[in-house]
Formats: sequence, structure tokens, C-alpha cells
Amino acid sequence: MFKKIENLLIKIKKLPIKLGFTKRHSKSSKLLINNSVVNNKKITALISVYDGNYKKIEKECLKLGIKVILYNKKNNRFGIPIKNVGVDAYDKIHFIIENYTNLPDIILFSTDNMFGDPKKAKKIRFILDYIDILKNRSGFLTGHIYKIPEKEITFSLDKRHGCEIIKSSIRPFDKWFNKFIDKETKVENIYVCKKSTFAVTKDLILKISKKKYEKLLNEIEKHSLNGHDSEVPHYFEMAYV
Repeated sequence: MFKKIENLLIKIKKLPIKLGFTKRHSKSSKLLINNSVVNNKKITALISVYDGNYKKIEKECLKLGIKVILYNKKNNRFGIPIKNVGVDAYDKIHFIIENYTNLPDIILFSTDNMFGDPKKAKKIRFILDYIDILKNRSGFLTGHIYKIPEKEITFSLDKRHGCEIIKSSIRPFDKWFNKFIDKETKVENIYVCKKSTFAVTKDLILKISKKKYEKLLNEIEKHSLNGHDSEVPHYFEMAYV
């Protein structure tokens, strides 16, 4: 999703870094950057909160001087109450639309449960450890980026934990991607990152018009009534890179 920018490809030997932002990605030992360098950037973390230990990730962010915004999908006792639809995909797109003309320089998008699982904890820890690298370059930072497996190109999801879910209006994934994200890109050439947790620089977000984000939000809202009830957020998870 966050792409279409001229890049310089260089190797970073000391960091096991996975940073990308176009349909032309590197292997995990490489880093994609462009030539623009801006220092002293402000970082904001948007945490989607429901039942996870949001206080742990909030604490870790605050220690690094990262501003934290909590989107509370469960109640109105703290943070910013927000509709419990579309899982965290709704939250990300909603935040971008609401702040389109005043976005922070770097945004860390995450869910509240990242420290509740060893693999997820490793990903968020990696992002927090290296997020400052985005202060000097344009990019998309996460713990693991890989080329989409062949079997996931035509991914679709009928049930979650044995329960029927709301199907996307366009499926499987490759048809949805070409309809809503990029009609020119061949899906077999894209790269993905799972768990919907990543940091991204503002310039990449603004490569997409506000009008298109509004269309994406509408697609999420049309296919979700409550919580994890929709196929569409799973498609978004595969499309962020």
C-alpha cells in the first residue's frame, strides 16, 4: 500500500532489518531508502486496544519519547473510544483520514497484544529498537517482510475459529488487491508483513489521496458489524507493504 517512491537500495550488514516501501523489495538483509534525509522527526504510536496489555507497549513507547494514542474499541473508560469494527484495519485508516493534513512524521501502528506472545513481542521489540532509523530516511519498518507465498495469492477466508464471517465484496485476495490497492501491480510480486504492526513515515502515507483512504474505510465498514467478523481486515494485513 505505502509505495510509489524512487529508492536507493543499499545493504545494511549490521541490522537484521526488514524495511521496505515499494513493490520492488529487497531480501531481508537489505534496506530500501530514498535520498531525502530529515532529522528531528516526531513519532506517534497508535495502539488499537481491546483486551490486550496495552499498558506494556504504552510504557515502552513512552520510555523512548514516543507519543501514544489509544484507540479504545471496548469502552469509553480511557483513550479515544472508536467503533469495534474492522479490527485494527479500521483504526489505521480512520486515524490517517482524521489526521491527513497533520500527520506525525513517523507513525507506529500496533495492537495492544504485541507483548502477549513471544513472536509478536520479538516484532514490536525490533521496531522499537530501530524506529529512530526512520528519522533519517523514508520507509516502512517491521520485524519481518517476505514475498507473498504462492498459496496466499488467492487467499480467502470463510470462517474464523469455526464461525462464519462477513465475506469481502471482491475475492480472493489478488482480485481484491487489484481492485482496492493497486490495479497495475501483479500480486505474485508483492511482499507482505503479518500481525499488522509496523512503523511508516508520513511521506509514504501521503502518496495516497485522502479520497482513496475514505474509499478504503468505506470498504471496511461495509463488511464488519462487530470485532473479528470480517474477511476484509485479513486482506488489509497482507496489503500494507
